[in-house]
Amino acid sequence: MKQSKKPIIYWILQDNQVTPLIADFLELMKHRVNNFTTIKYLIPSHNSDTLKTAAKLNPDSFKMSSSIKPNSYEGFSIKKNLIGDHEFSEGLAFWRTLLLDDLGSGNLFRAQIHHEVEPNTRAIVLQIPTPLGSSASEERVFYAWVYLAKQANIPVFGYELLPLDTRWTLAPSLLDGVITTDYDSYRHLTQNKTNMKNNIWLVPRYEGRFFSPGCPPLWRNGLGVAYKYQKELKIDFEKTIIYIPHNVAMTYEYKNLVSHLKCFSDKIHLMFCIGKDQVRGTYKHNEIIEIISKQDLKKISHSFHDLNMPWEMTIADCVAACSSCYATSISINNNIPTIIYDPMISPSKRNAKQSFNSIADFQNCINEVILSHKKRTEFAKIFSQIINKKPV
Repeated sequence: MKQSKKPIIYWILQDNQVTPLIADFLELMKHRVNNFTTIKYLIPSHNSDTLKTAAKLNPDSFKMSSSIKPNSYEGFSIKKNLIGDHEFSEGLAFWRTLLLDDLGSGNLFRAQIHHEVEPNTRAIVLQIPTPLGSSASEERVFYAWVYLAKQANIPVFGYELLPLDTRWTLAPSLLDGVITTDYDSYRHLTQNKTNMKNNIWLVPRYEGRFFSPGCPPLWRNGLGVAYKYQKELKIDFEKTIIYIPHNVAMTYEYKNLVSHLKCFSDKIHLMFCIGKDQVRGTYKHNEIIEIISKQDLKKISHSFHDLNMPWEMTIADCVAACSSCYATSISINNNIPTIIYDPMISPSKRNAKQSFNSIADFQNCINEVILSHKKRTEFAKIFSQIINKKPV
């Protein structure tokens, strides 16, 4: 095995965790963090199809063996001894609940990972199983790696592929940190009642959506766009990104919209959607915007983007518009927060769309988006924190 001089992160993958799209994202992620860590993808040797799908990641395979104690009183006794005297707040001993499960005599497994862990391995990352979506094999691999990590004193982190806003929090609670891809899961796990005392992260949508089994085409086309513009346009993604589908037919209205956003000038970046055919006289679309909103844009970071590339809106925290339009139809259907300010219509809220006719309400909504943005952390930054052992 070739030794890496940089800190290593093991990322464990299994059968239901790799699609061609996820493989593309993981390949991009590997290159993105290559300056400070080496990600090594590991796949069980019995997952032959996954090894083929993830071939571009150059994964290592590992073997796992399982010992089993079939239905027996011995299995019940072992479980009871492991549980000990712990009980529910009402006084019911945990072990007594085994009597409801075939008298507690269900199969008892012990799985063991056969893989040499390199000395400079700083973390192990793996998908968190859930009872309603993970196979017994996946669960065994998960618990075996968690056990191995604890024995080797290596931090172990789990990420969300299937929803984590469920009643089952045992698996997440075994980890040193949880990476969520959905805000509902993040909110659920950070509530006090779940008693989660480890680090909980929420990744941006332009990363988290790739881990959805139903990732739609718009997001697929947006793969890597955020990283591209961080590098090429120097867009500061510490700021809240607002996508504005500007139209010259509403130049006055969008001038007002920008002026209503200037109070957030140090916290936001504006992505103006422009078209080559939207001209007035000798002025191009971007020139019209810069002239009309010159004073406000002096204080606000902004950039211009082709309306024929709507997938670029996937890197935004929200879409802000003066009217429902082509771009807002796309954003709403892709569950991107869409905020419309129009003093001529009645306020409404439905799915991802909110409409306001009050400046104060519009600004309050933008402020909520900014607060939500602050809770999101890119994978690269999470891994940097892990490598440098910095808490959230």
